[in-house]
Amino acid sequence: MEPYATPQQLIDSVPENLLADITGTEEPDVQKLQRALADASAEMNDYLAARYSLPLEVVPDGFRQKCCDIAIYRLLPLRALDAIEDARQRYEDVIRYLEKVAEGRISLGLPAADADTAVVQGVAFIAPERIMKGLNY
Repeated sequence: MEPYATPQQLIDSVPENLLADITGTEEPDVQKLQRALADASAEMNDYLAARYSLPLEVVPDGFRQKCCDIAIYRLLPLRALDAIEDARQRYEDVIRYLEKVAEGRISLGLPAADADTAVVQGVAFIAPERIMKGLNY
């Protein structure tokens, strides 16, 4: 699946010198930005899959910036404390938003996934039927 934002959109939404700094280069490292955006999109999809079929047929307005916020949070090193605090807050805000989407408290305005097509998350245990019924242990 395509990320919800492109490296250029990330560069357009954040001061370029900050992106260069957090990627450890003179110019923003596009490969690192692509990886962070792909990871951010995958994290968003983990929440969205609980309620919607993926890939989304229509990407809601605002998803680009939400993806960028998560990507920046993932990219920040521990050298710019103010920027880290701001990114952490934005990240937590996006996660709360995605949790509400997954719970159905916020609608994306898209049809919900059918039970047959929804991605199920969790662990399933499959075992044969008890041989000795009636024993409680």
